[in-house]
Amino acid sequence: MILDLDWFLLAVNVAYTYFMSRGKKIGLWILLGIQPGWALYGWQTGGHGIIALSVFYSIIAIMGIRKWKKEN
Repeated sequence: MILDLDWFLLAVNVAYTYFMSRGKKIGLWILLGIQPGWALYGWQTGGHGIIALSVFYSIIAIMGIRKWKKEN
């Protein structure tokens, strides 16, 4: 059950980040790079680390995307 919740939160974060970036290159880079790597790390350590990583990643992603939108 916990693992299912982890994967659900991971999927929500991927989708949110991708749509916030409106499909630009930054969204694809995040989608193809960072998130799957963190998912594998969480799976190897029992899956429970994904929740904390997802929350932390979401905060960083939101801050980064806001800054990126201001610059462009």
